[in-house]
Amino acid sequence: MKAWIEVVALAGLMASGSAMADGNQLLSDCQSAVKLFETNGKEGNAFGAGTCIGIINGVTSLRGMTNPALPVEAQTCLPTPSPPNIQAARIAVKYLEGHPEKLNLDDGILMLFALQRAFPCKG
Repeated sequence: MKAWIEVVALAGLMASGSAMADGNQLLSDCQSAVKLFETNGKEGNAFGAGTCIGIINGVTSLRGMTNPALPVEAQTCLPTPSPPNIQAARIAVKYLEGHPEKLNLDDGILMLFALQRAFPCKG
């Protein structure tokens, strides 16, 4: 019984964490990344910045698997070499500030949308 309670509690914690992972949090996290970069680490939330950079890395890595399954207009074609993480964080901030109606969406999806907008594939 105790193990069952622990499993339910853990599932609840995981669900509540993922429920908060939306565009509002991504915007805050990526703003922290930009602020940390621009102030040489003197200002900004390092944990939030790390979350933003982690989402950038996850989305850019996943892109290699998702691009072949998508129509060309939905693909993301990053330049070579890939843009630095701070550039991607700035792209995310600009996209999210320009699309407040989408802030309720999943953070990973929004990062993908931002990168698709910045680096579309040529048909």
